[in-house]
Amino acid sequence: MINDKNHFLLGSRTAARLYESIAELPVYDIHTHVNLGAILRNEPAVDPWTALCQGDHYVSSIIESLGAMSRIEWYDPRTTPERKWKAYADVFPLLIGNQVHDWMRMTLDELGIKMSFNAGNATKIWDQLLETFQDSRWSPANIFKNSHIRLMGTTDNPVDSLDAIKRSVEFFPKGYWIPAWRPDPFLILNPDPLAGKTWLDWIRDLEKTMGADLAGHWAEFCAALKARHDFFAELGCTVSDYGIRIPYGHEVSEKRAKSIFNKASGGQAVLPDEASDFQAFMMRFSLDLDFEKEWISQIHFGAVRNMRDIAEQYGGIDSGCDTTGGCAEVAISLRPLLNRFDRSPEKLQRILLYTLDKSDWTRIAGLSRIFPRVYSGMSWWYFDSVSGMLEFLETVPDMGAGFAKIGPFVTDARNIFSLKPRTDLFRRCLANVLASMVDMRQNGFSETAELASFLCSDLPRRWIGGKSATKPL
Repeated sequence: MINDKNHFLLGSRTAARLYESIAELPVYDIHTHVNLGAILRNEPAVDPWTALCQGDHYVSSIIESLGAMSRIEWYDPRTTPERKWKAYADVFPLLIGNQVHDWMRMTLDELGIKMSFNAGNATKIWDQLLETFQDSRWSPANIFKNSHIRLMGTTDNPVDSLDAIKRSVEFFPKGYWIPAWRPDPFLILNPDPLAGKTWLDWIRDLEKTMGADLAGHWAEFCAALKARHDFFAELGCTVSDYGIRIPYGHEVSEKRAKSIFNKASGGQAVLPDEASDFQAFMMRFSLDLDFEKEWISQIHFGAVRNMRDIAEQYGGIDSGCDTTGGCAEVAISLRPLLNRFDRSPEKLQRILLYTLDKSDWTRIAGLSRIFPRVYSGMSWWYFDSVSGMLEFLETVPDMGAGFAKIGPFVTDARNIFSLKPRTDLFRRCLANVLASMVDMRQNGFSETAELASFLCSDLPRRWIGGKSATKPL
């Protein structure tokens, strides 16, 4: 429950004024994990847990960590959504100060819930939401229709048919939904065993998509990836995304990459140095394709995946067993790659670097200052919290090249009810930080408000539109 929405997270009168100036601006969200197919079916939510929490590892990992439910029970098919809801309610009052606590309160407030979420109110809130979800206002289509969202990006594998993107124009304006190119399975030769598929499995999938033999055929493999990249572009893609532990950017000859490719295609074990060399070459290959199309290239690095062995038996991949890592040598690692694209000023490609370790913020801030094409990606995952975003916004622009060298805010959301709370939380944090630029640093309110508007809406709109993101402020 939020007692006073007008002052929620707004620490001063100036912050409140700045927030008011950006609260209703259009939203352009280039990185989400929402299920577009389910949205297009436009079916009402079946129950509160499924609608608000299902598949959200932020929530499930905390419930387990605080002892409200064991992992064994969590993944038992006999465990009902209502049982999970009540487990969440049991620990929710203990989560004050955590990002999921803020998001959930904001979501429930938006849905008309005016009581605190706790064990005593869990059933009453459950019943009230069941009734609320029957109102057509909360159908998937109307959630978007009644929002300020103007563009949504999905996250897609090169072998995806993108049928949902194609069908989206039946319900949404053309260009409202765009795919994002996520080629990780074809870059990483030794994926985590929990991934379920090997690199060679993905090659077989690509063969089916292309109707051609690719394993052991280097030129054909590269041509197939380029063809899929072109296919994504035809359906409006202007964004790529690379999720990798370490962003290898060193130079590797094509002869070396081909040799490793042939070895892996034959099912032979690949050594760690071979895997890193292949990833470095394929990153460069894919970013070359991005560069020619002037796409936005997002590189997410630093996540340490699947820390808990128990996930192999219960939950599998993406079940809340990942943690922060980082890459102390990120600047040295990426130097050859970034220099490769430090040319052709007429091209508008941007490279966003997202890290899952605060110690890397200073490194990507420095890279964003010295490389015109490089931007610091917003604080992400463990750090899209209030404390994380405030610290990021107070630190990185100062160390880099100002707020204009921070990439657009992205929700990274998995369910559609969290889109508005996540965006709103960011805008409130931004208003607080920019208020200090007015009150403490003595900048003018009007020019600071213009900067806030630029960061929230104008910047991502111009990027997606393919126009220059620079603007006199």
